[in-house]
Amino acid sequence: MNGYKNCYYDFKKNKIYLKEQGKVGWSEHDYMPWCYITDETGEGAYKDIYKKSLKRHACKDIKEVGKYKDTIARFKESGITVAESDLTPVVKFMHERYDKEEISVDINDWNICFFDIEVAGSSKYYDEQLIDIRLPNDPKSNETVELYKFDTQYRHKNRYEVFDIEQHCWVKFADSCFVSYEFPAPEKAEWPMNLITCYSSRTKQTYTWGLKPYFGEIKELPNYVACKNEWDLFNRWTSWFKHQDFDIITGWNSESYDIPYIINRCRKLRDLNPENKAILERRLSPFNKDPEAEEKRDRKLEDVDLGTKFNIPGLYSIDYMEVYKTFGNHPPMPSYSLNYVSNFELKDTKLEYSGSINETYKYEWDRFAQYNRKDVLLPVRIEEKNKLFPLLIEYAFNCIVTLDRVSNKVPTTTGYILKFLHNKGQVLNDKKKSHDDWWAKEGCYKIKLPDGSTYYQNTEWENDNKEFKKFLLLNRIHHSENPDIEIENSRADISEFWKPKTIKGVRRTTAQLFTAAYDEFKLWPHPFPKFQTKAGYCYDFPGRYDDCMSFDITSSYPHHIMMFNLSPEVKVIHPSAADVLSGKVILTDVNEVGFLRTDDAILPSIVKQVFGERKIWKDKEEAAIDAGDMELAALCHNRQMTKKLIINSVYGVSLAPTFHLYDPDVARCICRCARVTLRDWLSRYGNAYYTSTKMIKDIEKYYGITLKNKTPLQLKNRESAIVHNDTDSAYICIHEIRERLIEEGIYSNRKTKPLLHPVDGMTDADLAEMHRKNHDIMMYNKSVADEYRDFFKHAENMFQDFFNEVLDRRAKKFNVNQLIKFNRENIFTNMFCFAKKLYIGSVVDSEKALFPLESIDLEALSPEEIAELPKSMIKHPEGPKHKIMGVPIKKSTMPDFCKVASEKLAFDICAGMSKDKADEFIRNTYDEYRHSDINVISAVIGISNYKKYIPFPIDYYVKNGLEFDKGDNTAVIFGAKAALTYNYVVAKKRFKLNPINNNTKMKYIYVKPNNEFKYREVGKPGIKPIEFIAFLDAWPAEFND
Repeated sequence: MNGYKNCYYDFKKNKIYLKEQGKVGWSEHDYMPWCYITDETGEGAYKDIYKKSLKRHACKDIKEVGKYKDTIARFKESGITVAESDLTPVVKFMHERYDKEEISVDINDWNICFFDIEVAGSSKYYDEQLIDIRLPNDPKSNETVELYKFDTQYRHKNRYEVFDIEQHCWVKFADSCFVSYEFPAPEKAEWPMNLITCYSSRTKQTYTWGLKPYFGEIKELPNYVACKNEWDLFNRWTSWFKHQDFDIITGWNSESYDIPYIINRCRKLRDLNPENKAILERRLSPFNKDPEAEEKRDRKLEDVDLGTKFNIPGLYSIDYMEVYKTFGNHPPMPSYSLNYVSNFELKDTKLEYSGSINETYKYEWDRFAQYNRKDVLLPVRIEEKNKLFPLLIEYAFNCIVTLDRVSNKVPTTTGYILKFLHNKGQVLNDKKKSHDDWWAKEGCYKIKLPDGSTYYQNTEWENDNKEFKKFLLLNRIHHSENPDIEIENSRADISEFWKPKTIKGVRRTTAQLFTAAYDEFKLWPHPFPKFQTKAGYCYDFPGRYDDCMSFDITSSYPHHIMMFNLSPEVKVIHPSAADVLSGKVILTDVNEVGFLRTDDAILPSIVKQVFGERKIWKDKEEAAIDAGDMELAALCHNRQMTKKLIINSVYGVSLAPTFHLYDPDVARCICRCARVTLRDWLSRYGNAYYTSTKMIKDIEKYYGITLKNKTPLQLKNRESAIVHNDTDSAYICIHEIRERLIEEGIYSNRKTKPLLHPVDGMTDADLAEMHRKNHDIMMYNKSVADEYRDFFKHAENMFQDFFNEVLDRRAKKFNVNQLIKFNRENIFTNMFCFAKKLYIGSVVDSEKALFPLESIDLEALSPEEIAELPKSMIKHPEGPKHKIMGVPIKKSTMPDFCKVASEKLAFDICAGMSKDKADEFIRNTYDEYRHSDINVISAVIGISNYKKYIPFPIDYYVKNGLEFDKGDNTAVIFGAKAALTYNYVVAKKRFKLNPINNNTKMKYIYVKPNNEFKYREVGKPGIKPIEFIAFLDAWPAEFND
């Protein structure tokens, strides 16, 4: 069947409009609301999730449609079960049409528009605006000129005053309304849009509209239209757009910026000139309808204003940056700027320009227009490489959701569940209006241990947690006979826990903070907020370790869902001992919560089905690759990836109150069961095993040897064998095993040798000799590596069998099938643990990918020898793969010079470099740094909203002294400080250099502390010399002194 492209419901007409692949235009369908309600006969054609009999209830005519909501409310008030009344008309229509159909993506039938806009951010007035200017105290110098001419052709602008038409007075040009330091915010849209470029996936061409003529090469900017003015630009572009029949409009950060700017600017232009009556933004919609505003929301950032996005009826506006974040196959990125991602994916970047982008259009229009076109083509090339839209559409088809919903896990997971239920003759009950945290209210989280102590489930109480100590104190006060006396006796602890601090600009005392905390506690006297679910188990023992390997639970949460049959419709509260012993109920690790033992619970059945479907498509993908059918392989890859997305979403949506099957008990069980598996079974028993006599016997068994020294292993410089845990993985240091085997003569203690490297002055004969010697070194290193990998092969088998035995015992205790797979993931020659979720390590084996222990000189190897190398070694001949987890070794604000040096130093220390050698490396690096060109060692940074962080004109700082206001966003504040410092020095010294404004890319460099420029930080005592300064393009000679 043809897959759908778009589905739109017109509530005024009660019509649904459908656009499908392979068909021209839209089909129209009548819609009458329906739902499912209790069938009193018990013979209804449908069942709800609790197996209750239901029948379909539909509106018969338009009169009933108007009363539909009231009818549903009456049903629920009378105790009638209602299902699927709270689904949208589009969701109902699409599931009825496609649930039983096999639909596939034909990406060639889709017309996708990639686009980007540019805004004249330096002024909200047009270049043609006439302004009055004069020299101070010289009435004869008065003249009227165009803003553009004055701004670009008058060499000494700062000498002039201009008449500010908003303030109605004479001011300096830089302080006038004709100069803007604000970020051109889309919600205001006060600045002219002077360029827009679109790329059509159907024609494979770009089209550009601009406010000035273009005189550059046609091949650099084909299909260019020079417009008379901004209204003409919008009119021409929207007229063209209306006839293209686009299915998707997309750009980098387009949802948050470009689309809102376009729509708000169209409205602004009508307000500025009543003659502009056409509602141009309606042309974006094939139904000629107004775009619909929607506030952006993120449940993790409830108090943060994320701005407004617009939904265009009949056209999907999809942000390609978000598509890349969600569907791209890439590691965690330090930045998702187009420049960074393009460099990572394409080894290409945005077009370079001089100074601020807000100024470039005035002086280099052709370059500015080419810059805009390249900003469109970079995402196009990223899409051509990664093919993310076919994956996104495949995912939407799999879940029967519209494309604008694929980034939200709740509708996609709900869509898949609906399809699953409908194909079994079941329907989805309406969402519950409210939930009760009975588990917390009844104190079920308190577990009495045999020694009389209390264990608190679902609570951050380990390691003397400060928040938990606060809970214990408040709990003691609350339950004391005389709380006032208990408060008086606890003054020391209260002063320690509630120290005075400033909240939103208001200074709060200890008494105020404690009183607020106590009042809140009395309303909810529990150690965690309502419905809170404690996250996965994370632990770290800081230090440097040799010879480590990590084990990982494959899809931990989904497998625990299947293993314990976790699903809301089979939940049992306070299960009886008889039901547990009989096997009727599966007990979980959450106190007083169990689940019926069934074969058809919804969440486990869905996870099991999706796992099965994924395996089928992965097998087909491998077969297609073997057969050389890359088109089929790409299709199979996308389908198996959509299954992975669904699997990974099931747990996440279980925590979302907007999910139809949301149940806080289920969410807690998923998390706690996984946490207990890793912490109390795998890690606890793994640590005990490592120093046991069983370990010694197993070493002899798995290595096929007899040890002379049979004493158990003893840990060195750490408390446990497992040095790091992260939610579903354990990192084990097995250095003592290797030491014992070396001591016994089973393995040698040979080390790899470094390769020789070219030096200046080498002849061809010298290079040939170097390669010959490198060949011998690599043969030696290979023998060392083979021995090292052999050691880990036996250790992996030994630990794998042990962990499997532990997991079997866990399953047997709970009388469930053992489904957890805990497999070896990485082998590290060494790793450095810092804290929870913070470590670095040198990886030589990552599942099937092998990396060399020492760097490889490919030029020294024959073609036959290279062919024998694993692909991962050919791709990474530099040595072990550097794994950096959370440690800020390569900050985005660091110069590339420093990133390279800091990464090398960190991993050399990880490999065992001594402090003396590290100090020597730092001295040598610093010496190289000092003698390098400033432009090489400087880092690039940008500032988008200079005015937000720099509240006063630069003259204020020159007069009153340089001061920085402390802020929360370190990276943004850093850029603002660097920019302000530059502007301050330029103004203070009267250098003839352009200032830094909004949307400016700049470089920065740290400067000597004995400089003459001082600053004060607001809220802190003392004056300090500036630490760093920004500059534009190349380092200014004026700064040398």
